Amino acid sequence: TFNIKSLEDLKDKLVGNNRIANVLAEGGSGKNKAGESYTERLKQSLDYVESIRGMFPRWQVELYLDEIKNSLYKIKDIERFVFVGSLRRKKSIVKDIDILIQPYFNNPLYDFERSEKLLGEIRSLNFIKRLLSSDIRKENISARFETVFGIEIEFIINSDKNWAVDMLYTTGSKKHVKKLERIAQKKGYFKSGRIDTAGFSENSGEVTGNYLPADDAFYEKNRFM
Repeated sequence: TFNIKSLEDLKDKLVGNNRIANVLAEGGSGKNKAGESYTERLKQSLDYVESIRGMFPRWQVELYLDEIKNSLYKIKDIERFVFVGSLRRKKSIVKDIDILIQPYFNNPLYDFERSEKLLGEIRSLNFIKRLLSSDIRKENISARFETVFGIEIEFIINSDKNWAVDMLYTTGSKKHVKKLERIAQKKGYFKSGRIDTAGFSENSGEVTGNYLPADDAFYEKNRFM
């Protein structure tokens, strides 16, 4: 009776000025409260489906991680790497894969030329289809690729100096990072538009508590949604 054959048909039924009344009328529910509640849940479900288009369930993405890791382990210039973004935050739905990479040569200074060459080596990996975009920032460079998995991967080439801070920024979420930036500004740890840990003490026993925990010890125990 609804004459709905697709999600687009359903969407059309719910976006008119009298969308709820129209659907209820076609279903013969009149002003039935249960019918109104059902229609509202239907609309919310449709909004959710629309919001996750082009995204992937985390369990599906995790099936690709071993192949990605094994390929990166073979690149001799890479000292360490970590999956960040929504994967690190354990989100159930993932839009893309973000990987923070620290090479041996970006310590203590950042070598942009060698970092670009490293991205070129990553581009040749067998699961990479093509380069989509690249970005050069003051602190690091990154590149986004289309892959054979159907999901995009962004590689961020990091440095030893900025490892913890870049992990924070690339892990997110944006809302969480904004809150931390406001705290950092109040405490004087904000410079050039981002959190600056140069003034942090490495002595965790100080009364002031101005100590940035090791990223692995901290982020494995805390999930920021």
